[in-house]
Parts: sequence; structure tokens; C-alpha cells
Amino acid sequence: MTTQILRNLSPLKHVTLILCIRFRDEDITHVDWSPLADFLSDRRSSFQHTDLYIRATKAGGEVSSDEVISMLSRYENLMNLVEAGYVSIKEETYLDVHVNRFLKF
Repeated sequence: MTTQILRNLSPLKHVTLILCIRFRDEDITHVDWSPLADFLSDRRSSFQHTDLYIRATKAGGEVSSDEVISMLSRYENLMNLVEAGYVSIKEETYLDVHVNRFLKF
């Protein structure tokens, strides 16, 4: 869904994506990040930089940034963008009290 929205935007040089995800159980490994990774790889020439903030919670509490990076490290094309400086992955530590929408997995 996120990639569909971004495809419809006019060309942007800097994009900040804030993703808030709440997992119903402890297993966070079943999320398929490939559509987002593929999209960012395909749009590398139009986006000079993308900041990707991720706030994730699971049944046991917060998902650590190490768990998020471990989960995303399976996507080589995304990690290549990080290494090249096109994408920064950051832990979202602030959640606006007015934004209480979570994707539930």
C-alpha cells in the first residue's frame, strides 16, 4: 500500500517514511518487506535520500532496533541502498498521540 501511494507522488528528492507496526505475537519475521525494498531500489534515481523510521511493538513490548535491522538485512537490495547512503534506517522513538494507526500482523 505504501508503495502505491509513493508511486503516485511527483518526483521527490528526499522522502521520510515513518512506519508504525504492532505485531500480535512475538514472531516479527513473517513481514514481507520486499515490495518496499524493490520500490526504493527502483526509485533510487528519483529519490536522492530516504529516511525510513520504524517503530514496532510486539506482544512482549518494543521491538529493538537490532531486531528491525536483522529483519531487514535479508533484503540485499535494501541493504545495498543503506550502504550507498541512499536510505537511512532509524528507530522511531516518538509516536504522535494523535496518530494511533498501526498495521496489525
